[in-house]
Amino acid sequence: MLIFEPVKIGTMELKNRICMPAIHHCFTPDGTVNERLIKYYQTRAEGGAALITVGGCAIDRIGGGPMMIGIYDDRFIEGLAALAGAVKNAGARVAAQLYQAGRYTHSMFSGQQAFGCAFPLYPGNPAGDDPGRDRNGHRKLCCRRPAG
Repeated sequence: MLIFEPVKIGTMELKNRICMPAIHHCFTPDGTVNERLIKYYQTRAEGGAALITVGGCAIDRIGGGPMMIGIYDDRFIEGLAALAGAVKNAGARVAAQLYQAGRYTHSMFSGQQAFGCAFPLYPGNPAGDDPGRDRNGHRKLCCRRPAG
């Protein structure tokens, strides 16, 4: 079967065509990779997956969600290196799903003022009357009132 045949993607060779997509498990309460997460992905690599995508991996504190893998600070490097090493030693390649919530960012998750979405808000819009803020009161990146 073709699924069990090696495949080359650019310069990366995979032992087969079984790829595990990113799945958020809430295993990292403070964003730091831990033994539970390492064992989870290591087991999948040992089971035969050739490419494992971990994630979501928050690229910044403001746009990350609760219990997501953090990659926005050097304090995460040690755990990320251990995870990558365990997956590689089990015979698989590892990738990261980069995550930033964009317009769904909410300050209740990060404790920091989030930027709102870039869609226009204007008087009469159910999201609010302030064209400089979104429905959560966050500053918008740009504001334009509709013509007419």
